[in-house]
Amino acid sequence: MNDTQRFQKVRHAMSSWRGRCIRSLKRGQGMVEFALALPILLFIVLGFIEVARWFQAYLSVQYAARETARYAVSGQPPMLIDDGEDSCEEVGQPETGDPYTLPGDYIQCRVDWIKHVGARLAGLALMADPTQTDIRKPYYLGVFLRGSPTFGSVPVDDNPGAARTKVEITIVYNHPVTNPFFAKMLPTIRVVGRVQMVNEPWEGGGADPPPVVPTATPLPPLDSDGDGWSDIEEREIYDTFPSNPDTDGDGYDEGPGGADNTSERALDPCYPDPGACET
Repeated sequence: MNDTQRFQKVRHAMSSWRGRCIRSLKRGQGMVEFALALPILLFIVLGFIEVARWFQAYLSVQYAARETARYAVSGQPPMLIDDGEDSCEEVGQPETGDPYTLPGDYIQCRVDWIKHVGARLAGLALMADPTQTDIRKPYYLGVFLRGSPTFGSVPVDDNPGAARTKVEITIVYNHPVTNPFFAKMLPTIRVVGRVQMVNEPWEGGGADPPPVVPTATPLPPLDSDGDGWSDIEEREIYDTFPSNPDTDGDGYDEGPGGADNTSERALDPCYPDPGACET
């Protein structure tokens, strides 16, 4: 083997070694880049998941508030009359099933059932804890109700409102953040659904009828000369001057109450067709 062959052999070996080194460096660079990008990618993916869960909770709360308001404004449960008192005795309490037997329990009956319907509708799609009563804790679900006891009165809490008055349903849910990384920064997200509607005018709703809006009184027809005939009548029927109570100038006022009410030209039965009086 001469020197030229030995040189080419060494150069080939060095080229192969250099190629292996470059490929190894590229593989190592790719692994480093992937390791750096993986946390960012996971952060974005998990963030999208949390946003989707929050949006699902928001839609569920809004739907529950809207349907609960529809239930409330329709006067459910219906009012029953017992010896002249409002009652709800045929509808059991949603939690215990015990009947409402005391007179005047109708308001409390409606409040309990409206809140029960709202909690049930929202709980179908949310991981709510029915035993959680602290509004600051995760999984809390609360239904709030405001209405006017009488027409035109100020809304008060825990009142379903009388007929033809506004009722407001508010549902609050503390949506928990499940990802530990995000939970350290924001453990819960409060989702609120609020809907206002007007109660229907159900029979016996206990509300006074709304005040009657006065209508405009129509003005009497214009009578410029004050002779008792309106300007339109004088122009279109009697053929007299609306601005002159004595059209023929004979010194006697015309009109139904005037002394000249039969001598004006327009009152002449032969006018404007003289042939009408021919016998």
